[in-house]
Amino acid sequence: MIITGHLDGDNQFHTGTIDNQLLMCVPGCGGTGKSQLIRAITNYFQMTKRGTMLRKVAPTSIAAAEIDGLT
Repeated sequence: MIITGHLDGDNQFHTGTIDNQLLMCVPGCGGTGKSQLIRAITNYFQMTKRGTMLRKVAPTSIAAAEIDGLT
């Protein structure tokens, strides 16, 4: 809901401003589904033809490789 609301412009209602960028952090211990969540978000962006709007970064090359992102 956070992502779809942001993409649909609903963030103006909550913050009073229109921000072009949504930054999200997905913390958690190993095995909690972080990569699965990131893949689901990636699929959503691709299905809605917004794939070029998404950037994924990770602190290590191993983590970045797991989510097809950058360090």
